[in-house]
Amino acid sequence: MPGFGVIMPLGPGDRELERAADVLDSLFTYEPGCGWVVLIDDVKVGRGLETRFPCPPGCTYKVFVNPRQGKGHGWSGGMSVGVAAAVRWLARETDAPFALRLDTDSLVVAPFAAKIASFFASDPRIGLAGSFRRFPNGGPRIKQDARPMLEDLIRRISFKRRFPFIRRHWALFGRAARRRALILEAVANGYQLGENCQGGGYAISRTLLNCLRESSALDDVFLFRNTRICEDIMMSIFCQASNLQMSDFNRDHEPFAVMNGTLIDAPAKILARGYSIIHSLKDPDRPEDTTRAFFRAERLRAKN
Repeated sequence: MPGFGVIMPLGPGDRELERAADVLDSLFTYEPGCGWVVLIDDVKVGRGLETRFPCPPGCTYKVFVNPRQGKGHGWSGGMSVGVAAAVRWLARETDAPFALRLDTDSLVVAPFAAKIASFFASDPRIGLAGSFRRFPNGGPRIKQDARPMLEDLIRRISFKRRFPFIRRHWALFGRAARRRALILEAVANGYQLGENCQGGGYAISRTLLNCLRESSALDDVFLFRNTRICEDIMMSIFCQASNLQMSDFNRDHEPFAVMNGTLIDAPAKILARGYSIIHSLKDPDRPEDTTRAFFRAERLRAKN
């Protein structure tokens, strides 16, 4: 099996570079067979990321300076541009059996590749896997925060009042019409507006990569740039527009201990529960540096 791909955006600032180095060390410790790492440098002038981080034999870095060039909202529509460019490259230029999406506040804490490959092989209808309709700790996860924005995007003409102005949106031609058609295609295949696999840690199947390679969905990576639609919602739309499904893969002894803005448990308990990929280290109840130090010590033990 060829090595899988990884996609990770890096925001501006030295702290992001430090976080990325820690994530990559964790990735290569537990999965040295990774084939490609696509780094999205979200700056206007590239920082030479290809030479900043060690890379194991057989793995290749591909670096994109985010094509948005500062346009669009950095963590929503702007980031969707960079992720679309990375997914397009992996789909068209590699034979990666799947791709893993990571953030710089994610971390790899155990091997995962065999589990993800087996999961996708067990059901070719699945395009995305992670935290979808349930939280890792149980309970329903219904994410429809973006529903009002998507409802606006699928109207042919809409008006929004921002006192003292009225903003008019047309989706009759050009990019807006193509975006509207894509969202409606996903809805026709069962997509509920706003639902998604939680960003920060999810897997993209080869089946979905193949569908995107053959379709026109990624011809325009700027499709969601001037919206507030985050990349995880964009990928969910791509998935169901391709007539594929999303799935949870986040129970104990499954890879994804992924939530937004918190860890699901204390670090030692996460390991005991058999998870492999965690998000987010930006937990208000646990200092990020302390959490990173705990898992760094675990990696040293694994290496020895």
